[in-house]
Amino acid sequence: MGGFSWDMVFRWKSLPQRELTRRHGDNSMEVRSPTMAGGLFAMDRNYFFELGAYDLGMDVWGSENLEISFRIWMCGGILEIATCSTIAHVYRKTFPYSSKKDVGHKNAKRLAEVWLDEYKDFFYQISPPARAIDMGDVSSRVDLRNRLQCKSFKWFLETVYPEMDVPSRDYIAHGEIRNMGSKNRCVDNLGDGLRQLGLVCTRATARAVHSTGSLTRERMRSNSPERGELLDAVSRDKYKLVLVTDRR
Repeated sequence: MGGFSWDMVFRWKSLPQRELTRRHGDNSMEVRSPTMAGGLFAMDRNYFFELGAYDLGMDVWGSENLEISFRIWMCGGILEIATCSTIAHVYRKTFPYSSKKDVGHKNAKRLAEVWLDEYKDFFYQISPPARAIDMGDVSSRVDLRNRLQCKSFKWFLETVYPEMDVPSRDYIAHGEIRNMGSKNRCVDNLGDGLRQLGLVCTRATARAVHSTGSLTRERMRSNSPERGELLDAVSRDKYKLVLVTDRR
């Protein structure tokens, strides 16, 4: 199913036991997913516009999939992955668009300010540069949320995605951890946001280490591969169709 990290990046996650139980072992049943990858979904046209379509204040792409995912659930809809579907996704050799703006942080900031409520603090802790980004006017999106009488993000986390790791607000510090005796090595959590920290010996290259972690978990797993470059997780999931319905 789809999840996310606190830097507002989509992540594929394993199905939790509650969803396995709901499906009674029937792998053909749709999977209820907190978020979707974004490019491949089917939705009633009228419902799409009633729900607010896309945030036209966002640029190019990035975060729009999480924004609409949160909006679907919080405003009365259901998001499901059609497990038996097979969708082709053709990539172009070159992008037909370009932007000199920091669209990633801008889009994520618009999402955070409208939908995350008090949990937006975690986004800014992970993405400090976003604080200085001009996100534009979001008043129309706030009005949309009020008009649709959408639920809180706290409700989303407790009801739709209770497996999400929510950091404690009582942390002592956050940021990178480096061994000053060996400055070319550091602690990395495989780019997985604020989830369980993985101890990985890697060389600090020009691509840098994912500085998105925070020591908020009690358990840490040790893993020391002998490799000279940064390790990261790559999803091998095939594309599936996402179905969106109005449950009101």
